[in-house]
Order: sequence, then structure tokens, then C-alpha cells
Amino acid sequence: MNGLALRINRGGGGKCKNSIAFSPIQLPPSLFENAAESTEEIQAFIKSTCSDDQLVIIKNIIEASKEGFDNVVLKFLVATFFHAEAKHPIKCFISRHIIKNNKLQQPFSEELASQVLSQISENPSNYKHYVDVVGKLMMSIENFPAGVVALQSVEVTLAEYLKCCLRCCTTTLREQNTLSPTEKNEIFNLCHLTLRLILHIIQRSTNDSLGKLILMFDDIRLNIHDLMYDDDVPMDTKSLSGILYLTMHVTEKGTDSWIQVLNSSSASNELSKLMQLEAARLSLYSAVPTVVPPDHLLTRTLDDGVAIIVLTDKILEIGESSSEFAFILGVTRTLLQVSKLLLQLPNSTESKDKLDNADKSKTDDENESDDRCDTGDRRDSGDKRDNGNNMVGLSLVESLLRFAWGHLEHYMDSVRHLTAQMLGVVVKYCAYMDARGDSAALEMLSVALRCLSRGRKSYYVCAACLATHLRARLLLTLLQPGELVHALRDSALRNSASTALEAMLDKLCSECDTAQISTEFVQPCLQAARTSADAGELAVLEKLLVRACTKREQLLHDLLSYIRSASSSVSAQELKCVLMLVRVARRLRAEEGGRPSLAGTDAPLWRGHISYDLLKRAAVDAVDENRALCMCVVCESPRSTEPLQGAELRVVLRALRYNCNVQAPNFRQLLLSYINKFIKRLDESYKVLRRQMRVEGVPEMVASYLQFAEDLRRQCFASLVPGANYSRRFVALQILAWCEQITLEGYHKSWEPEYVEKLLLHLEDSYENNKGFALEVLASCPPDLLRRKDYSISLDLEDIIRQASSLKPTDCVSAAYKLELLRTRLPERIVQDEQSEEVVLLGLVQRLARECGAQCGECSRSILRGAAAAPMFGVLHCLRAVLHKLDPLSISRDEQWTALIAQIIETCMEVNAAVACVVNNSSPEGHLPMDMTIQITDHGNSGNVTLEDGRQVTAQMVLLCAWRSVKEVSLLLGEISGRLTIREECEGGEEGEGSLSAAQLRAIGEHFTALLSDTQHRGAFEQAYVGFTMLLDRLWRCRSAELHGLPRAWLQRLMQIIAGATTAPTRRSAGIPFIIQALVTTEVAVQDNGLCFQYVMSELVRMVGSGGGGEAG
Repeated sequence: MNGLALRINRGGGGKCKNSIAFSPIQLPPSLFENAAESTEEIQAFIKSTCSDDQLVIIKNIIEASKEGFDNVVLKFLVATFFHAEAKHPIKCFISRHIIKNNKLQQPFSEELASQVLSQISENPSNYKHYVDVVGKLMMSIENFPAGVVALQSVEVTLAEYLKCCLRCCTTTLREQNTLSPTEKNEIFNLCHLTLRLILHIIQRSTNDSLGKLILMFDDIRLNIHDLMYDDDVPMDTKSLSGILYLTMHVTEKGTDSWIQVLNSSSASNELSKLMQLEAARLSLYSAVPTVVPPDHLLTRTLDDGVAIIVLTDKILEIGESSSEFAFILGVTRTLLQVSKLLLQLPNSTESKDKLDNADKSKTDDENESDDRCDTGDRRDSGDKRDNGNNMVGLSLVESLLRFAWGHLEHYMDSVRHLTAQMLGVVVKYCAYMDARGDSAALEMLSVALRCLSRGRKSYYVCAACLATHLRARLLLTLLQPGELVHALRDSALRNSASTALEAMLDKLCSECDTAQISTEFVQPCLQAARTSADAGELAVLEKLLVRACTKREQLLHDLLSYIRSASSSVSAQELKCVLMLVRVARRLRAEEGGRPSLAGTDAPLWRGHISYDLLKRAAVDAVDENRALCMCVVCESPRSTEPLQGAELRVVLRALRYNCNVQAPNFRQLLLSYINKFIKRLDESYKVLRRQMRVEGVPEMVASYLQFAEDLRRQCFASLVPGANYSRRFVALQILAWCEQITLEGYHKSWEPEYVEKLLLHLEDSYENNKGFALEVLASCPPDLLRRKDYSISLDLEDIIRQASSLKPTDCVSAAYKLELLRTRLPERIVQDEQSEEVVLLGLVQRLARECGAQCGECSRSILRGAAAAPMFGVLHCLRAVLHKLDPLSISRDEQWTALIAQIIETCMEVNAAVACVVNNSSPEGHLPMDMTIQITDHGNSGNVTLEDGRQVTAQMVLLCAWRSVKEVSLLLGEISGRLTIREECEGGEEGEGSLSAAQLRAIGEHFTALLSDTQHRGAFEQAYVGFTMLLDRLWRCRSAELHGLPRAWLQRLMQIIAGATTAPTRRSAGIPFIIQALVTTEVAVQDNGLCFQYVMSELVRMVGSGGGGEAG
């Protein structure tokens, strides 16, 4: 394990999202230099620095030119369209306007062609000069007919330009061996766009220009050869090269010359040489289905058989011999294209539709002529043709299935999805052939399916395809829903099996009666629900039943009858099934009992579905799923304002009483999520009841709401017994915190001294989230109760500060929460007879600062005695927690606060100096400063200093005091520098505004860099890193030029130190990488650029190349 791996969690930091705003369009200045070729609007557009303003100008120009564009406006619009980035709103606006106005398309195309010619008039020697132009050319033809016409009018010149671009790219890749990965990717993207444009030109070329284009084919082929032989070129680009190569070959050699790709004996030397490369073979084979018409592929015969069969075998051969993911993906894409040709066989669905349309288009004379033909001969030839087509189809099905079974579970998502699509096409063909009476293909598929293991996902993917394309009667003979339902128990198969079941259900609902659906589908689902022990399986079963009842309403009535027939003595398995069905009925909003009575009387059945006795039993059932289903049924509702019955409220209290001690974390979170939903329902439905009470009068239901709220709080407080485990404490305190958010009109929370005592005890809970919940609940406690002196937990300020001086970190955190309680609820205990929040806060910070200074003085005299009596880090933690509540703007002009902040910063520096001898030691874990006589005991090194309980102060205690003090100082300085106002930023403010000065920030930064450079203890410099990032985040955003430049100056100084070091500076100082990381990452996060990163990387690479920066360590 690498001990220097960064373990950083930046508090409060979030991901920096790039802005989605578009940059303003920059037009070449040379286009509109002449005043006669410009207008005021065009000049305003060019000078504008906001894309929104530019869009307004464009709209005004077009609105003013409804009659037509003059040459200046047309030239301006074309230039704006051509130079705008992709998806720019101005580019989209212009293209929509031109498409809608047919009269504008021709002049726009002519002007665009003219500007394209001016852009491609030169042939640069550097590929970077092509990037911008080629990208703009590609954007000009995407979904824009006028752009297509414009490029077509200059296709020969453009093709020559693109040929030069392609040659420049391949030459650069071949001759320059120092290209970075980024540069290579840029070249590959440029090659891809260039190949697309050349292919576009050839496909749309006219007879007049085709001869000139053919003269360029040899040069283009040479460049394609270079791309094919370069291992770094992406497979997508090679596939596109294959399409272009085959297109040129067919264009030049003739329509049947593509056969040379499949028949190596007839191929030219150039093609044979290219076919020796596996990537080239795959690219050319994958190009065949794209370039060659389907009827040619299905009818042409080679030495080895029909062309489509030969092509499939060759592609499969590559797939079986190669394990590279790019090749496998290319093979899968090609086979998907091949599979779609199945549907174009003369005896398939699409082919039959074409023949039917052709028959309908025949004239009467043609039909009469056909009738005169020998029907017997035609039948014989038709049978032979059908048999041949059937053999081709069967052969393709066999080959495609062989590939599918091995790749439906491939590790690449794209391969799996493409293979599933291919299998769907095969199943569709098999189903069609079976419907025509030829079941050979379907039989082949069913035999293969029976051989598949039920533990493979591929079985259920195939099942979903069968359910989509087969008739229900035939489907049920091949697949049993019970087998698919059983697969839901395996979490790895659940998604695939669920998809197959949904497809099967849709098919059954469209072709079968309700009784058969119930027998074949619903009953297996119910049986699975009875024996299920997985919440995920139950959720899928519930979803399927909801889907079934939505399609067939009679199924819902049958399920409701089944629910009502359940007695209170049903088994636990049957109870689970019943509760799940109740959830199904609730999701479908089926209520047999109608609207609940507003008179407050409880109905015998819950919502007309299930008895309350069953719900009460489920709430305490031994099966976890039953308890969870009970809470889900009662707490969730289709309407948040649905009134709650008194019996429902009692069921929730009963369920909470017996489940708040649950140990499983997942069940605890599930329980709390249901309770949270229920409390929100309680609040919202109560508001509706209050409005109805004024009209109809429902006092009993309102009273039951108020009573429930009080009973819920009382029950939670009763759970906070001494010795309660974490789960009980956490659930009770969380629900009490949620109860504080309840706003029931007419409800007043009751408070007892016992409640306050329990909450104060939980301010000292070992888990901080429980401390937070307790403080949140105490925030609404009456101050008179808090002022009582008979609690076991003292709320005296001096006692709290004494607790903050403990060596136990948990005591320090508890003291911080108690101070927050004093500040908000008992301010007079901080500053007597004072209620002003700012004055109380000032007094508390002053008291903590004095205590911190006193403890720092003790540690400066003797770190061992300080570790025993004045560990510092607890008071520093409290001070940071209090300052976090401070409003920076409210104290920016207060001189008392300014002086106090300066005092705190100075104290922080003294604290670090006092503990530096420990944390800067090369072995801090066992180090004791040499100012005391050291003794070796069973508990480690000690220095003849004892704690109050008589224990010796050991090196471990000293280290705890030291590194936690450094941690708290770092976070405190980060909090101060990150939040408080800076004097140099308040230029327009009054004199004296600003709590911090530039000198103080510079001193804090110097302190952090020194701390990270010298500290050896990992925990100390990791927290120093966090504080340093908070400071840097503020400095990078600072409007003062002096402060904004500090991070860059620190980085340059650090790099100079590294370059001039005689030994490796990072060998024994692990904090230096943290300094560099903080400086680099904060700049990227704040300014969205990497100037510092580029500087650091270039300097480090230079040092490595020149051997600088010390010896390798």
C-alpha cells in the first residue's frame, strides 16, 4: 500500500460546473473593414461581448429585411453562420430562418460557397490550421440543405483541399514521434471529419465532377493505408476509412467490384496487401453492408456460397480470433447490420411488403400477360427460390445465434446491447417464418434456448425477444412464466427476468383472456411473493401485478377479493402476500370502503381492504419484510392530504414502539423514511381537516391528530433510557427532530424536566449526529426549564470550558454543542443581562480566546504539562464552531472584532510554535521533548507528569495534544481567511471596513506553507491542506491584485526551492506535494483554467530531463 496516497476530503467543496453560456461570435476583421461593406448594426455585432446581445442584433437585422437581403446583409449572415460554434443559438436561428424561406436558400448557398472558397484557398503544412476550417465545413452540412448545395457547387476544389488535409495528418503522425496524446487525439478527430466530408462529396458527386474526383482516389487510398497501419488510430476512424475505400473502389471499378473484398483470389495487389491487416479486413467487411445494396448481397454467389453467408463467416472468424474490445465492438455492429438483411430476404416480412406493393402497381395488361405464363413452371421456380432463401436464412440464423450466445453477457455494455438488438431481429425473422408455415428457424432457436442455462442473463434476454415477437399460444409452449418469476430471486438476473416478464405480460394481455392470465401469470407471482425474502424481489412482483391490473381491471377485483378473505390467523408467508397486494391496490387507488368518515369513527377494515388486527400483527411480525410492508402500507399514500384515521395512528405508534431498536442499518433507514413520509402526511392532511372543520365539523379527527403528535413525542422520549443502544437513540432523536417541524394549528408541545435531562445527556452522546439532533430539539425548549440547577449536566460557562479542556475529543465536541445552546437559549450565562446576539457572540469569543491564550502559554512552558492540563485543541474547536455562526458583514466595521480576530490569529501562530517540536519530529509517535526526565513504563514513554486520575502522561497523549491542536488551528485559520471580509477588497467602503488585512492573509499563507513543509505527522498536514485550500479559494477569488497574485508567487518560490535542492525535497516531507496540489486544484476549481498546472508540469518535466530537483529518492 502506498503510504503517501492522498486521503483528502475537502469540506464544503463542490464540483465546479462549467457554464452552459455560449461565447460571442468573433468574425474575421478583414470581412468588414470597408465602410461600404458594413452597417452600424454589423459593427455593433462585431464589437459586442455578449452572445445574447448579438442574437438581438441578428433578429433586428432579419426583421428589417423582410423584403429580402442585400449583398452586405447576406454576406454578414453567411459569415456569422459559418464562424459560429456548433449548436450556437445564433447559428441555429439563422439556419431555421433560411430553411423556412425557400427564396433565400439559393443566394445563401452561393454566398456560402464563395466564403468556403476563400477559406480553402490555401493548403497549410500544419494540421492545426486545418482544424477550424474542417470543423466549420462539417457543421455547414449537418441538417442544413443550403450548406449541402453550397459544398456541392465547389466539390472538386473542396475535395482537393480535404485530400491535402488528410495527407498533412498522416504525414504528421508518421514523421513526428514526440506528439502528445492530446495532439494525437486532435489529429484523429480531424482525420475523421475529413473522411466524412470526402465520403459526402463522393456520394453526392455529379457526372461532370466524378471524373476529376476519381483522379484523386489513389492519393486518398495511400492516406487510408497509413491510417490502417497506425495502431493508435481509433477503430471508428478505421471503419469510416473502410467505407470510403470501398465506396471509391465501387465507384471506380464497377458496381460488382465489391466482390473482390470477399474473394481474395480476384482482388488487386493493392487490395490484397491491405487485406493482410486484420483491422483493415474488419473495416472493409463492415463497409460491405453499408455500401452494397441489400439485393446484391442476398443474390450474388461466390465460390464459397452466397455473398451474405461468406461475409458473415469472415466477420465471425475475426470475432473468434481477436480479443480486443474495439474489434469485438466492430464485429458486433457489423453483425447487427447483417441481421437486418434477414428481413429483406425475398420470403421475409419487408420483402413480402415490397412484392405486394409491386403487384398492386401492375397494369391489367401485365396481369393478363402473367396469367398466360405457365403456372406450373412458375410454381416450381418459386419453390426453388423459396428453398434457396430458406437455406440462406437458416444459415444466417445459425451463425448469428452462435455469436449471440457468447456475447449477450459481454463485459462491454455496448456489445451486450447491440447483441440483444441483433437477437431481436433474428427472433422476429423466426416468428415470421413460423407464421408462414416454415418452423425450421424457430425450432433451431428453441433448441438453442433449451440448451441455455437458467442461470445466464442471455436466457432471459432471449425470452424477452420471444415474448415481443411470438404469439401468446406459441410463447407459452416455449416459456413458462413460473421459471421467469423464480429467477427474480437472483439479484444478478432480476433486471433481465423482469424485462422478460413485462414483455410476456403485455403479450398475454393482448391475446389471452383474464382467466388464463390469472392462471399462467398472476398465480406464479403470488406464490413467489409468499416465499420471498428479498425486498427487491417483492418490489418487482408488485410492479408486475400493478401492470397486470392496469391492463385487466378484472384482475384487480380478484385480488381485492383475495385480500378481504384473509383472516387474522394467516401464516407469515400468506401475510406477506396479502400486504403486497394491499400495496398494489393502493397504487391503483382502489378503495372498497370509499372515502374515510370525517366523523372520527374508525372503519372495521383499513381503507376497506384489510383488518386492523392483521396490520397490528404485521407491525410486530418476526419477518422483517412483513414489518416493512406494514409501515409502507400505512405511511404511504397516493395523496399526501388523505385524512388519517385514529386506528392508523395507533398502528404507527405500535410499529414504532417495537421497531425503533432494530439493528439492521438498511431496515432502520427504511423505517425512518416511512416515518418521515408519515409526518409530512400528518402535517398536510391536518391543514385540510382544519379547513373542513370550519364547514362540516370534524373535532374528533382533529383531536386524534393532536393526541398522536403528543404520544409520538412521549414515546420517543421514553425510548431514551440509560444504556439504550445506538439504533434506539438515533431513531428516537431523529423523529423528535422531525416533530419540531410539525406545525399543527392548536398544538402546543409539552415539556417536562425529564425531557430536558435526557436531551442534555445526549449532548454528550458518542455520535455527533445524535448531539446535533438533541441540540435541534432543545432549541424549542422553554428557557425557564433550561435554567434549572438540578440537571446532571451542567450548563455553566466555566464548567463547559473545563470540559472543552479535556483530552477526550468527544468531550470537546460536546462542549461546542453546549456553548451553542447557551448562545441561543441562555445568553445571560455568557454576558449577564445582555440579549443582543452580536454582544453575546463577542463575549463568548473573547472568553474562549483568553482561555486558548492561557493554555497556549502553559504548553509553551512545558508541552508535557500542557498535554495534561491545557491541551488547547478542545478550546480551539469550540472557538471555530462559534466563529462559524458569525455574520462577516455585521462585524466588518467593528474595531473590537478586528482586534479580536488579530489576537486569535496571533494565538494560532503561538499554538503551532508550541507543538512544533512534536509534529515536526521525524518519529512523532514515540517522541517526548527532552525537557523532562523520561521513564519507560508498560504504557510507553512517560515524563513524570500525571493526570488528575494518577495516570502518567505518555508520548501518545502528547502527540494527541500536538496534532489535534495543529488540526484545529489549520481549520480555524481556514475558516477565518475564507469567510471574513478583507480590507483591501472594500475600496468603496468606509475607512476601517474589513476584518482582515492583506498582511494577515500573507502571514497565514506563509504559516500554511511552512507548516506543510515541516510537519511529519500525516493527520496534521492533511488538515493543514484543508485549511490551506480554504485560504487559496478565497485568494483566487480576491479582487485585490496583490492578494490574487499570492498563490502564484508561492508556487513559483516553491518550484525554485525544489529546483535548487541538493537532495530530493519530497523524500522526507510529504506535505510538499500537498502544497502543490492545493495551489493547482483550487485555481482550476475557481477560475476554470489550469495555468498553474501547466507551469508546474512543465517545470517538473524540465527538472526530470535536466536531472535537477535533487537526487532521485
